[in-house]
Amino acid sequence: MHGLKAGVNFSRFGVNLRIAINISIAALVKLPVGDIVREHHQDADAWPGLILDLTEEQIVKEISLACETTEKLAPYNVRLAIDDLMVRTRLLGADQGQGAAVRRDEA
Repeated sequence: MHGLKAGVNFSRFGVNLRIAINISIAALVKLPVGDIVREHHQDADAWPGLILDLTEEQIVKEISLACETTEKLAPYNVRLAIDDLMVRTRLLGADQGQGAAVRRDEA
């Protein structure tokens, strides 16, 4: 909720930022995200959207749920992102200079 309110406050000053919020997959499946977004952002065309950050570990463990959730939230301009990407790999010392390409969503 705070992230949505922050986005509204920024937009009053002409700064339309897509706000990112860290969330657990357990909380994500319990929250009525679509209803919350509809309630706070009646004018969907003017709203830059929301990014929900899930850790890499959660995405890996629940990949099918993450894919399903991505499709459900797309009409509300809500996207999922992977947070802490490759943290486990770096902590284990397994990263031998081979990295993954990461693209920014310009939409």
